[in-house]
Amino acid sequence: MPSKFYYLTCHREENTSDDKDLLEIFKATEMLDNPTIYPVHPRNKQRALRLQEQYHFSKIILTEPVGYLESACLVKNAKKIITDSGGLQREAFYAGKKCVTILNFVCWPETMINGRNELSQPIAEEIVNKLNNPQKVDDTYMPFGNGFSSIKIVEAMENYMKGINL
Repeated sequence: MPSKFYYLTCHREENTSDDKDLLEIFKATEMLDNPTIYPVHPRNKQRALRLQEQYHFSKIILTEPVGYLESACLVKNAKKIITDSGGLQREAFYAGKKCVTILNFVCWPETMINGRNELSQPIAEEIVNKLNNPQKVDDTYMPFGNGFSSIKIVEAMENYMKGINL
Protein backbone atom coordinates (compact mmCIF):
# COMPACT_ATOMS: atom_id res chain seq x y z
CA MET A 1 0.00 0.00 0.00
CA PRO A 2 1.38 3.43 -0.86
CA SER A 3 2.17 5.76 2.05
CA LYS A 4 -0.06 8.52 0.61
CA PHE A 5 -3.27 7.67 -1.24
CA TYR A 6 -6.88 8.54 -1.88
CA TYR A 7 -9.67 6.06 -1.17
CA LEU A 8 -12.45 5.43 -3.70
CA THR A 9 -15.59 3.40 -3.25
CA CYS A 10 -17.98 3.25 -6.18
CA HIS A 11 -20.75 0.71 -6.41
CA ARG A 12 -24.06 2.41 -7.21
CA GLU A 13 -25.75 1.43 -10.43
CA GLU A 14 -25.88 5.02 -11.71
CA ASN A 15 -22.06 5.26 -11.53
CA THR A 16 -21.14 1.77 -12.70
CA SER A 17 -23.76 0.62 -15.22
CA ASP A 18 -21.93 2.02 -18.24
CA ASP A 19 -18.47 3.24 -19.18
CA LYS A 20 -19.24 6.97 -19.25
CA ASP A 21 -19.54 7.77 -15.53
CA LEU A 22 -16.98 5.28 -14.27
CA LEU A 23 -14.53 6.54 -16.90
CA GLU A 24 -14.94 10.11 -15.62
CA ILE A 25 -14.33 8.95 -12.05
CA PHE A 26 -11.19 7.10 -13.17
CA LYS A 27 -10.02 10.19 -15.10
CA ALA A 28 -10.34 12.17 -11.86
CA THR A 29 -8.07 9.70 -10.07
CA GLU A 30 -5.42 10.19 -12.76
CA MET A 31 -5.45 13.93 -12.07
CA LEU A 32 -4.61 13.51 -8.37
CA ASP A 33 -1.15 13.85 -6.85
CA ASN A 34 -1.14 10.36 -5.32
CA PRO A 35 -2.58 6.96 -6.25
CA THR A 36 -6.15 5.99 -5.44
CA ILE A 37 -7.06 2.67 -3.86
CA TYR A 38 -10.31 1.28 -5.21
CA PRO A 39 -11.73 -1.98 -3.79
CA VAL A 40 -13.90 -2.96 -6.75
CA HIS A 41 -17.44 -4.18 -6.31
CA PRO A 42 -17.82 -7.59 -8.01
CA ARG A 43 -20.63 -6.28 -10.22
CA ASN A 44 -18.33 -3.86 -12.04
CA LYS A 45 -14.99 -5.63 -11.75
CA GLN A 46 -14.74 -6.50 -15.46
CA ARG A 47 -15.66 -2.96 -16.51
CA ALA A 48 -13.10 -1.44 -14.11
CA LEU A 49 -10.33 -3.77 -15.29
CA ARG A 50 -11.15 -3.10 -18.95
CA LEU A 51 -11.21 0.70 -18.50
CA GLN A 52 -7.94 0.66 -16.58
CA GLU A 53 -6.25 -1.33 -19.33
CA GLN A 54 -7.88 0.46 -22.27
CA TYR A 55 -6.99 3.95 -21.02
CA HIS A 56 -3.69 3.01 -19.33
CA PHE A 57 -4.70 4.41 -15.97
CA SER A 58 -1.65 4.10 -13.75
CA LYS A 59 -2.74 5.92 -10.59
CA ILE A 60 -5.71 3.75 -9.67
CA ILE A 61 -5.04 0.59 -7.69
CA LEU A 62 -7.85 -1.91 -8.15
CA THR A 63 -8.18 -4.37 -5.27
CA GLU A 64 -10.57 -7.04 -4.14
CA PRO A 65 -13.46 -5.86 -1.93
CA VAL A 66 -12.52 -5.15 1.68
CA GLY A 67 -14.34 -5.73 4.95
CA TYR A 68 -15.40 -3.09 7.44
CA LEU A 69 -12.15 -3.03 9.44
CA GLU A 70 -9.99 -2.80 6.33
CA SER A 71 -12.22 -0.04 4.99
CA ALA A 72 -11.98 1.86 8.29
CA CYS A 73 -8.19 1.58 8.07
CA LEU A 74 -8.23 2.90 4.50
CA VAL A 75 -10.43 5.83 5.55
CA LYS A 76 -8.18 6.64 8.49
CA ASN A 77 -5.02 6.63 6.37
CA ALA A 78 -6.32 8.16 3.14
CA LYS A 79 -5.65 11.77 2.21
CA LYS A 80 -9.23 12.23 1.01
CA ILE A 81 -12.25 10.13 0.08
CA ILE A 82 -14.28 9.76 -3.14
CA THR A 83 -17.44 7.70 -2.71
CA ASP A 84 -21.00 6.99 -3.70
CA SER A 85 -21.63 5.14 -0.42
CA GLY A 86 -23.90 6.57 2.22
CA GLY A 87 -22.04 4.89 5.06
CA LEU A 88 -18.57 5.89 3.92
CA GLN A 89 -19.59 9.56 3.98
CA ARG A 90 -20.11 9.26 7.73
CA GLU A 91 -16.89 7.29 8.21
CA ALA A 92 -14.98 10.05 6.40
CA PHE A 93 -16.73 12.65 8.56
CA TYR A 94 -15.78 10.81 11.78
CA ALA A 95 -12.18 10.53 10.58
CA GLY A 96 -11.97 14.21 9.65
CA LYS A 97 -11.29 13.39 5.99
CA LYS A 98 -12.46 15.53 3.10
CA CYS A 99 -15.12 13.62 1.15
CA VAL A 100 -16.56 14.07 -2.32
CA THR A 101 -19.75 12.12 -2.86
CA ILE A 102 -20.69 11.19 -6.40
CA LEU A 103 -24.45 11.31 -6.12
CA ASN A 104 -27.22 13.71 -7.06
CA PHE A 105 -28.84 13.69 -3.62
CA VAL A 106 -27.71 14.26 -0.04
CA CYS A 107 -27.64 11.21 2.26
CA TRP A 108 -26.28 12.87 5.40
CA PRO A 109 -26.96 16.62 5.50
CA GLU A 110 -25.07 16.76 8.80
CA THR A 111 -21.82 16.06 6.91
CA MET A 112 -22.40 18.81 4.32
CA ILE A 113 -20.88 21.55 6.45
CA ASN A 114 -17.66 23.56 6.19
CA GLY A 115 -16.60 21.76 3.02
CA ARG A 116 -16.40 18.42 4.85
CA ASN A 117 -18.50 16.55 2.27
CA GLU A 118 -19.51 17.85 -1.16
CA LEU A 119 -21.72 16.38 -3.85
CA SER A 120 -20.30 16.03 -7.34
CA GLN A 121 -21.54 14.85 -10.67
CA PRO A 122 -19.39 12.12 -12.24
CA ILE A 123 -17.27 14.68 -14.10
CA ALA A 124 -13.49 14.43 -13.62
CA GLU A 125 -12.77 18.16 -13.29
CA GLU A 126 -15.66 18.72 -10.89
CA ILE A 127 -14.57 15.83 -8.67
CA VAL A 128 -10.97 17.10 -8.49
CA ASN A 129 -12.02 20.72 -7.93
CA LYS A 130 -14.24 19.72 -5.04
CA LEU A 131 -11.52 17.49 -3.56
CA ASN A 132 -9.26 20.54 -3.61
CA ASN A 133 -11.77 22.75 -1.80
CA PRO A 134 -10.62 23.20 1.79
CA GLN A 135 -12.58 21.76 4.67
CA LYS A 136 -12.84 23.12 8.19
CA VAL A 137 -13.09 20.54 10.95
CA ASP A 138 -14.89 21.98 13.96
CA ASP A 139 -14.27 19.59 16.87
CA THR A 140 -17.27 21.02 18.75
CA TYR A 141 -19.68 20.06 15.96
CA MET A 142 -20.92 16.55 16.85
CA PRO A 143 -24.19 15.95 15.02
CA PHE A 144 -24.01 12.19 15.64
CA GLY A 145 -23.15 12.42 19.34
CA ASN A 146 -19.90 12.45 21.27
CA GLY A 147 -19.03 8.75 20.99
CA PHE A 148 -19.97 7.84 24.55
CA SER A 149 -23.44 6.38 23.98
CA SER A 150 -22.34 2.84 24.91
CA ILE A 151 -21.24 4.06 28.35
CA LYS A 152 -24.62 5.75 28.87
CA ILE A 153 -26.45 2.59 27.78
CA VAL A 154 -24.49 0.38 30.20
CA GLU A 155 -25.07 2.86 33.05
CA ALA A 156 -28.81 2.93 32.30
CA MET A 157 -28.93 -0.87 32.26
CA GLU A 158 -27.00 -1.12 35.53
CA ASN A 159 -29.30 1.42 37.20
CA TYR A 160 -32.33 -0.44 35.92
CA MET A 161 -31.01 -3.75 37.20
CA LYS A 162 -30.24 -2.26 40.63
CA GLY A 163 -33.92 -1.37 40.92
CA ILE A 164 -35.04 -4.95 40.31
CA ASN A 165 -35.00 -7.49 43.15
CA LEU A 166 -33.81 -10.79 41.73
